[in-house]
Amino acid sequence: MLNTIGAQGSITEDSPIDKVVLARLREFEDQDAPHFVAELIDSFLADTPPKLDTLQMSINNGDGVALARAAHNLKGSTGSLGAIRMMALCRELEDTAKQDSLALASEILAKLQSEFLLVAEALKIERDSGLA
Repeated sequence: MLNTIGAQGSITEDSPIDKVVLARLREFEDQDAPHFVAELIDSFLADTPPKLDTLQMSINNGDGVALARAAHNLKGSTGSLGAIRMMALCRELEDTAKQDSLALASEILAKLQSEFLLVAEALKIERDSGLA
């Protein structure tokens, strides 16, 4: 498993998310938005599976342009919640799509889907623990 240090903070091999990013997001919580981070997490958890499906459909259709666009889109949302390894896989998938190497794209997508399961679990724990 990757041990990555991102520009926004750091993660460990044990955590698929950068908790420094979540802590920075929590700074935006106030009386008007006391559950800001929890809402971001819920949106991410709801929006990501259809985005992963779009990536798979783009590969199945041999559409490198759509694949690169969808990977780029997902890369932004993963980075904003501190899912640094997932973001790196999105970047790798985007680059692979631009090179029109769809066979390799399937392998990267499989890793991305597995990483999402880890990220989703970690984000649910953060949200449910009351920290988010």
